[in-house]
Amino acid sequence: MTLYHEIIKNSYLIIFAMFLGVVGILLFLFFKNSKKSWRFIFEEQKYDIFYGIMGLSALLDDAISRNKNKVEFRELSGKVAVITGGARGIGKEVVKMLLKCGIHVVIGCRNIKAGEQLFKEFKSEGISVENCTICYIQF
Repeated sequence: MTLYHEIIKNSYLIIFAMFLGVVGILLFLFFKNSKKSWRFIFEEQKYDIFYGIMGLSALLDDAISRNKNKVEFRELSGKVAVITGGARGIGKEVVKMLLKCGIHVVIGCRNIKAGEQLFKEFKSEGISVENCTICYIQF
């Protein structure tokens, strides 16, 4: 390794050490009046870093596996699906997937306006919107 590379490597280490020092000073100034003990603060920081790394690894795994996670939709024309709560949220996404399969979807929803908006959004292709109330019936 040349002298130039040694100097560059050492300068990166010095910059990193300075960064850690600044972060340490900022943490001290931020937490110096805290009612929490330093041990508790460091435990919190340890778990924040740990779970941040876990979340980042999951995001990287999703990004790497993106091409392998494709779903092939079968053509299911002539089938009918009844979706309650299909006007928003998860139900709306289920409706989108069912329409890709060619299934006629009946959306049962309490808010008929939300269902009609979804009806317009998908250009009424294979969607029926019905007002319904879900109740518990005991026999």
